[in-house]
Amino acid sequence: MTHSIYKPSIEKRKHHMTALNIEDQVADLQSAEEFLTFFEVNFDPELVKVKRIQLLRLFNHILSSFSQPIQHQDYRKALRVAYRQLENGNELAFKPSDCQGCSDCD
Repeated sequence: MTHSIYKPSIEKRKHHMTALNIEDQVADLQSAEEFLTFFEVNFDPELVKVKRIQLLRLFNHILSSFSQPIQHQDYRKALRVAYRQLENGNELAFKPSDCQGCSDCD
């Protein structure tokens, strides 16, 4: 089965990019698809549908390795690397919980 690749258009977000800094722009993004579209990363919607949480976790993990302040191109690079890693079958292992059984979460 062949999936089509979604190719984001810069025109969809161009109006939003004026007068906002990158942190404000990113704060408005809510889904993996919105991140991929905003940063113009071509993606397979079927892959993202089943791997969206892994994608965002890996993206955040990669992004944390960049020095501050993080620029638009850093976000895009981190997202592209995260997507390609998932495309190749590489994922972050879940970190074991640090929960010690306290009652704060009840």
